Amino acid sequence: MAKQPVRVQIFNQSYTLLADGDMVRWLAAAVPLVVAADDGRGSGLATGRAGGLAALLAVHAETGMPAALRSALVLADRLAATWGEPADRPPGLLFGADGDGWALSRAAAATGSPRYAAAGRAALRHGTGPRDDIGWCGGLAGAVLARIDTEVDNQAVTVLGEHRPLRDTSLCHGELGVAEALIALAARGDEWAAGYRDRGAGLLVGALEQFGPRCGTPRGVPSPGLLTGLAGIGYGLLRLGFADHVPSVLLLDPATPD
Repeated sequence: MAKQPVRVQIFNQSYTLLADGDMVRWLAAAVPLVVAADDGRGSGLATGRAGGLAALLAVHAETGMPAALRSALVLADRLAATWGEPADRPPGLLFGADGDGWALSRAAAATGSPRYAAAGRAALRHGTGPRDDIGWCGGLAGAVLARIDTEVDNQAVTVLGEHRPLRDTSLCHGELGVAEALIALAARGDEWAAGYRDRGAGLLVGALEQFGPRCGTPRGVPSPGLLTGLAGIGYGLLRLGFADHVPSVLLLDPATPD
């Protein structure tokens, strides 16, 4: 019989988890390892400080774990220091300056630190420029999400809403990654983005019914993964239909309260 979700208490707050108590214990053990693993050779979301910072902030937002916030501030200090002078980094959310700016902006929002805010703005300015694609990982959708709590260019929203549908339907660099930017904007009250979201959802569902899901892998080979595979496509469709109840995995949003 499949395990049913249960409510657990962590730091005096209640959360929905799979019925696996080990997950709670792993958190306490994993948090200090994030800082220990920072070797200073990377800053991006995918493999560097920005990713560690964003993950630790998400753990703190979800659980209230004090150690997660302390560890996050260590990485925020280190990442902010790298933006004290102009940096030679590419744009892009997953590997570039947009990811640094987004993570630092989140740190500023969580702490009220003007230093993190200034460093985040510097990173986002560095990430502004022409985009070769419109996807989440390195393109326009990711750039919009990186700035969603600070500034959003209406022209960028129009480009995302009126783009030619992509063959790839994945979260990472496919149609559902683009949709996530419109979903997130719509959730913040942007009616223009909501209209584009609904239009895109209709086109996407029609394409899925006709051709089936296409992963973001070479030649669209089916994959079970989250960013480029079927799990992410399923999750993205849940976001399209039930954004009020399904948090954004791409923004590491906390679970929605019951």
